[in-house]
Order: sequence, then C-alpha cells, then structure tokens
Amino acid sequence: MNNRNQLNLKLQKEFLEFLERDIGSEKYQEKEKEKETQKENEKENGNENEKENEKENEKEKEKEKDSENEKEKENEKENEKKELLIKIKKTHNKQWSDRIYNILTAGSNCKNDCKYCYMKAMKNRFIQTDLEDFTMKVNEKKVKKGWRTNQSKPKLFMFPSAHDIFDQFVDDYIQVSKKIILAGNEVLIVTKPSMVCIKKIINQLADFKKKILFRFTITSDDQDILDYWEPNAPSFEERLNCLKLCYENGFNTSVSIEPYLKFPNTLIEKIAPYINDYIWVGLMSGLDTMENIKIDEIKRLNELYHYDNTLKLVNEFKNNKKIIFKTSIMLKIINNL
Repeated sequence: MNNRNQLNLKLQKEFLEFLERDIGSEKYQEKEKEKETQKENEKENGNENEKENEKENEKEKEKEKDSENEKEKENEKENEKKELLIKIKKTHNKQWSDRIYNILTAGSNCKNDCKYCYMKAMKNRFIQTDLEDFTMKVNEKKVKKGWRTNQSKPKLFMFPSAHDIFDQFVDDYIQVSKKIILAGNEVLIVTKPSMVCIKKIINQLADFKKKILFRFTITSDDQDILDYWEPNAPSFEERLNCLKLCYENGFNTSVSIEPYLKFPNTLIEKIAPYINDYIWVGLMSGLDTMENIKIDEIKRLNELYHYDNTLKLVNEFKNNKKIIFKTSIMLKIINNL
C-alpha cells in the first residue's frame, strides 16, 4: 500500500511538471532559469577556482625560481671568495722577506714620528719608552757582528724592519748591508727615503745592486696629508726623486703604499714608470683606537677604507701586474661579499 501511494505521488508530481511545461508556466520557467543560473554560477566558480589554482601555481614557480636564483648568487659569492682566497694565498699573502734585521736599540724612537706607526704602539705597550724622545742609538754589537757564509739558497733580509735609515747612522747601515750580502744573502731596503742617505747607499753599494731591492714607503702624493700623518718624514717630491735615482742607476725598485692616505690612483700613475718590481697597497690598521687624531681625519679615512671604495680600488687596479694588494684589503673584500 505504501509503495502504491509513493508511486501515485511520483506520477502526480511528474504530471504536474508536465502540465507546467505544457502550458509554459512562469513558475516552471523560473525554476529552469534558476537551474541554468546555478549551472552558470557553478561553471564560473569552477573557472575562478582554476584561475586561482593557476595563480597559486605561478606563485610557487616564481618562488622556486627566486630560490634557485638566490642559490646561484650564493654559489657565485662562494666561488668568488674561494678564488680570492686562492689569490691571497698565492700572491697577496706572501711575505716580504725571509729574515729581518735592525741595528738601533729597542728603546730608540723613529724621528719621522708617523701617527700610524705600529712600532710606536708596540713600544708604548711593551717597552714604555718616552715617545717624544727621538734619540736614536746604534746597537754596536749588531753592527760589529760577523756573518757566516750562507751555503744554501740566498736569504732575503728586510733591513731595517723596525726603524728607518737616517744620516746619523747611514754609514753603519751600509757596513752591515755589505756583510749581509757578502755572506751570500740579499737585502730588502725599506725606508721613507731621504736623498742624503740614498745617494750614499747607491754609491757605496753599486757593486751589489743585483742583490738589493729598494722598497720606498710613499703613502700619498698630497703633501698636506703627509705633513699631518708623517710630520718629520721626507716630502713626497724627495721620495719620488729618490725612487727615480735608484731606478736610473739600475737598482731594483718597489714602493709600499701602506697605508694609503688618499685614493692612490694619481700616486700610482706618478711612481709606476720607476718601478721594476711591485707596488704594494694596504689599509691602515687600528685607526679607530688611535689617540690624538683629528675626528675629521678619522671620518675621512673610514670613508676612504669603506668596502665600496676598497672594492673600487681593487677593480680599478686588479689587472695591473705591478700592483699587489696587501691581505688587509683582500680580506675586507672577502668578508663583505
């Protein structure tokens, strides 16, 4: 009975729907429109979902691409670091000499009185000498010392390493240099050169010129800057003329621009024609811990040694075969890559 009732109700419903279709009733048409609208909405929603999915997929692809690009950049930086480290170890980290030698007493102070002098800081810390006392004393034992003949490969002696050469003891300096060379070694002469001393050295050591390498410290071609940082040292012009004199007399010549006190492009241009070895370029160390330095000068040099300017320096001269950058410069670049 229940089944019959259900069947009758179903037939009745279908019959009513038939009548509605047959007479085109508004109610039926509205229902059909609702159905069509619902289908269209469902279709639009489906399209929107597809678009959203496509956008999400595109975003994911962009993220993956950005991630790959970042990895590539990181790999490039790591490769740059590795290349620079290899370069430092092979070239820029090499030592100036095999041995060092000095003939002044440990308590002697250099009268050049350079504000950035590392020896001044060392003496102030360990020896506690009066840094205003520029009395220089020769260690007679070191001058009179006898030298055994070197039977192996010649050793390069950096002489001096802890003081400069002044006219008061240049004769002692020449005497010791001869002993070092006659013992089968070579001499690296590091100095802020004065013409009086250099003329004596090249005249009396002319027979040993192939065993001598001059390395003159010239930190700037701006005399005002030199007057402040190196108040008692020879002028730029005097140092340049000493370099020319040694070069023209057939000696091996090089220059240390450490620390460079201004961007060294004009200085390098002026000294390069008289160099047959290398030009060494380096930063000033301990600038921010120095006492009694003008604030403007600290600010100027910190800006000069800023990473961007250091990188500019390296890029400008990296292909110049005469230039060797000291480790202080190369590590600054590497640490900021």
